[in-house]
Amino acid sequence: MRSVVCCVALAFVFACKSKDVEHPSPSANPSGSAEADVAAASASGAPASAPSGGSAPAAAPSGSASSAPSLEPAVWTYGGSTGPSFWGDIKPEFAACKGGQKQSPVDVPGKVEAGGKDAPRLSVDYLPVPLAIQNDGRGVRIANSANNYVTVAGKRFELLEINFHSPSEHTLAGKRFEVEMQLVHKSSEGKLAVVAVLFAAGETAPGLAEVWKKLPKQATREPVLGKGKPFDVAPLVALSDGYYTYEGSQTMPPCTEGVTWFVMKKTPTIAAKDVERYRALFGGRTNRMVMPLGDRRVIEVKP
Repeated sequence: MRSVVCCVALAFVFACKSKDVEHPSPSANPSGSAEADVAAASASGAPASAPSGGSAPAAAPSGSASSAPSLEPAVWTYGGSTGPSFWGDIKPEFAACKGGQKQSPVDVPGKVEAGGKDAPRLSVDYLPVPLAIQNDGRGVRIANSANNYVTVAGKRFELLEINFHSPSEHTLAGKRFEVEMQLVHKSSEGKLAVVAVLFAAGETAPGLAEVWKKLPKQATREPVLGKGKPFDVAPLVALSDGYYTYEGSQTMPPCTEGVTWFVMKKTPTIAAKDVERYRALFGGRTNRMVMPLGDRRVIEVKP
């Protein structure tokens, strides 16, 4: 009789374990990300979609366990054994994260070379962006659906998405900022150009305040179009104050190089409570550490 009871108990435990494997708990940092799709498209030369939603499953909103989809564990995150220090060891295609010589972000030195006629000149053409926002479990991004683009040396780059990191990824003369907004663009040839805006401590800039009102508390597979004013990003990208430019990479796996960066000199502000609220969504920091500049040139372009 005792043997029969033991066998029944073991069978019950095995069945429970099998059920857990089929329906794992949602990860705080799912493997799907629009940012990773942009990087993958850059590496392959294929156009990225806009919005660039992740193909791997993202964390499902909290709710009934029976209705939650099965989720894969995170491939890379911003902490622990899958954090930035280990990205290059996770997959062969992430090798540039470890061995690349032109990686981003960087610290912009206090003294940089003044740009001459050969400096990449940037012009922007931004319309307000409807708030199609996605929380992919590692950050918040806004999918562009308006006719927005930048022109670099006469070449047009279409805006794919706007994403956020906290604290900032780039630093200025060693100073790190509260939040970094990155506007990711792509040319018809598959080249990437990223405009970075760093936010210092202060009152939250009006345009950004509208976005923060709509921050998704739960992860979704695709951007969710919310009600409210569109995001007027143009006032936050102040070309009139000048900018820094250099050649770098994507700041997340696969860390593809060949990206032209434009880091704005003007730093709008964001309130401490809004910074805390953003970081609380992801359990802490969502930035890659500064990478060696090496022999690269950072050029200052003045208006």
